[in-house]
This record gives sequence, structure tokens and C-alpha cells, in this order.
Amino acid sequence: MQRRIIITLVDGFHHRYLADTGVIDRMLEQDIQLLILTTAILKERIENSPLGKNPRVTLGILDEVKLSKIHRVHLFLIINASRKLSRTLNVKNEMKAKTGKLSYLASRFARSISSTGLYSLMLRIAGSAFSSSRYRQLLNEFKPHLVVFSTPGQKVNDLPLIYEALRQKIKTISPVYSWDNLTAKGPFIFNVDKLIVWNEIMKEEAIEYHQYKAEDVIVAGVPVFDSYVKVLHEPATNKKEFLSQFGFGDDKPLISITTIPTIYFGSCHRELTLRILNFINRGMIPPSNVLLRPHPLDETDYTDLEKNPGVVVDYYGSTPTQNVISKWVPREDNTTHLARTMKYSNVVINIASTITIDAACFDTPVINIAYDMKDNPQEYVGSISRYYQYTHYQHVVKVGAAALVNSDEELLNALNTYLKDRSYHAEERKRLVYQQTGDLDGRAYQRIADAIINAM
Repeated sequence: MQRRIIITLVDGFHHRYLADTGVIDRMLEQDIQLLILTTAILKERIENSPLGKNPRVTLGILDEVKLSKIHRVHLFLIINASRKLSRTLNVKNEMKAKTGKLSYLASRFARSISSTGLYSLMLRIAGSAFSSSRYRQLLNEFKPHLVVFSTPGQKVNDLPLIYEALRQKIKTISPVYSWDNLTAKGPFIFNVDKLIVWNEIMKEEAIEYHQYKAEDVIVAGVPVFDSYVKVLHEPATNKKEFLSQFGFGDDKPLISITTIPTIYFGSCHRELTLRILNFINRGMIPPSNVLLRPHPLDETDYTDLEKNPGVVVDYYGSTPTQNVISKWVPREDNTTHLARTMKYSNVVINIASTITIDAACFDTPVINIAYDMKDNPQEYVGSISRYYQYTHYQHVVKVGAAALVNSDEELLNALNTYLKDRSYHAEERKRLVYQQTGDLDGRAYQRIADAIINAM
């Protein structure tokens, strides 16, 4: 009997995680009928791809949820009532206490009633706001054996379908997209039946913070890193070709700066780049080329930086007009391009980003910026130094896989150290990669697909 699966792709990041990596193609090696629910812009892309032309694949639109007041009450109660908090959430609550007294007091109130009948009643009433007659009908007609969610309810557009699937007792599973998802976003709104995670650390987090049983959490690795295995073994001659697309020769070291969303660091990556250019122009570090790679949610205008010789802004897979995440569509070779950027950089600079692991996969040195560069206190909330206290990032800090710098002087010293000898911290980077990805064997996509099929 042909089995039926529904899968949601809430945005471009999750399309990259499950479609571009080959997870869905691997699933289709089995005799299944697949219904993919996604955004209009991603639906159009899939329709024009081999995946969309597969006769066993049907495409539909994932409803965009507009949160009502009752929705917000339910989300607030779940997120703020947990008594078992990760270090990340404690840090965030400390920030609430400093910057939003009312918000902090409301959080305390939610926690104080979390074990009462009133709390349970409020949850039932507010949770029912996520019911959806459209999804109820869809589930009744398609009769899936399994629903695969891009997120375990951490993107609101997944929530109505999760609500209806759980109500109908249909099996559910979610491949967790990122290493911070289990500790940085609070309790799940509705718990799916099974999770697929990167590593044993995340498995323990699912058990401790989300009350999962060990047998319901599958460790599979990181599918977006699968393409890195091939790039790792590319011949050294490819470096010249890669750098030439930016107008760079291979006679100078490459310093790559990868940005984070504007909300977390404002437009301060401009200032960071200018300070590094100042080091170069004053002969304080060796002559170098600088590649700036903006995040899809970084809205900063960097055009003036490219007037500086030896500076290129690499909008590959991310343009200034695509900063709304629901409209971001990654290029098919997005991860391969990122992999080559990491491999052929002499040093990578970021602020508490997953990019640290990407770079470590290629044994490329990493500098983490832990000090602020804002002139305007309103540029972003608080200090970026707190990001290094977050639960997931503490693993990088404790292993010592990156140079954590707290001043221009420390940044200068770290640049000179790594540009002189990239083997510095090599053992620490190796430990980080194994800790977070296990064996980097290029087969995580197979393990995820097989775990999904076996969950039916």
C-alpha cells in the first residue's frame, strides 16, 4: 500500500534543509505519495524543479497565520510559564527585567500560575484558536500516515496544522533545523511525536527542556553540511577560480565577515569592516582582501564599502530586497558556495553564529566579536556579549574553538595570530565539529529521510 506523507516548508531556510539537501528525494525512493505545503514563492520554485515534476508529489500553499489576541495569549502562556529554563532563556529574562518591567512582571505571573487549574483552562481555550477547518478537511481527504513539520511548532505557520494533526492522532515528526532551536525559543507550543536532531547534546536538551523520551529523539547529523564533504576534497587549484569571481587573486589572504540579522547588531557590521580596513591600510595586519557576506535578514546598505579596493559584498543567496524571510529563496548551490567561502577564507569573523561551525568544518580560524560598536544605544537592544552566554554557544566558548575578542586590540591580535598561522586552535575546531555534527560523512540527509520513513 502506498503511504502518504504531508511535509511543510515554512521558508527558504527549511527548503534548503529538507529539499536542497536531498532529504525529500531520498524519501521519494520509497513508495510514498507526498503533499508539500509551502509559501507561494517556494511553490513556484518547486514547480519548476524535478521535485515538482514528480508525479507522486503534490504542492499546496501553507496558510499564513495572522496572530490574533487569543493566539498571542496562548503563545505567551506557553513560552513564559516554563519552570525549567535554559541558560539562554534566563539571559533573555534578565534582559526583559532591565528593559521591559511590564513584560518581565507578566512573565513572572505566567510562571506563578503554571501548575494551577486556571493555567490549564486558559491553555485549552487559547490553544483552540489554532484550529483550522481547512486543515481538518485536508487531513480527512488526504489521510496522511505521517505529517513532517519544518519546525516543532516554532514557526507560527506550522501551528494550525500541528494542532489538527495532533487532534486527529496522526503521527508527527520534525527535523530540528538549528542547534539553538531547543534552548533559545522556549517550550514548544504543541509537542510533535518525534524529533530528529543534529547531535547527542540536542537529544539531551529535548529530554531535559521539552520532556521527550529518549526513544522519540533521533540523532542524524546536519544535512546542510553534507555538501561540505565534496568541497573538502576539491583540489587546491579550485581556490584561484573561486576567488577570481570576486576579482581577488590568491596572492593575499581572505578575511570573510559574515553578518547576523539587523535586529541583533544593527548596522554595526559596517563599522566592523571599516575597523578591519583601517588595520590593513595602516599596515597593522598583512595586506588582505575582505569579503562581506550579508545574512538574508540583514537590511544594512553596504554599497559604499565596495568603493574600497579589495572589498566585495557577496550577496550570493541574499539580496537587499529579500530581507523578509518568507520571501527568501536560496539558490540551489547556496550551501556549496558557502562551503567554498569557508574553505578558501584565511579567517572568518562573526557574532555568535552557526557560521563558526561551518568554518570549523574546513579547519578555518574563527574570530567571534563580543564587544559593541554602536554609537546610538537604540541601534539594537543590550550588548552582544550576552550571546556568548547562550546555552548552545557555550559549547563553542568552552571548547575554545574560536577567538573571543572584547576590544579592537584583541581583534587586531587575533587577526595577526591567525593570518600568520591558521593551525592555531585546530584541535579545538576539530573537537567542535565532532561534538556538533558527529562523523561528517555526507550522509546526514539519508539518516533524516530514513528516520522519517521509519516513523510511519
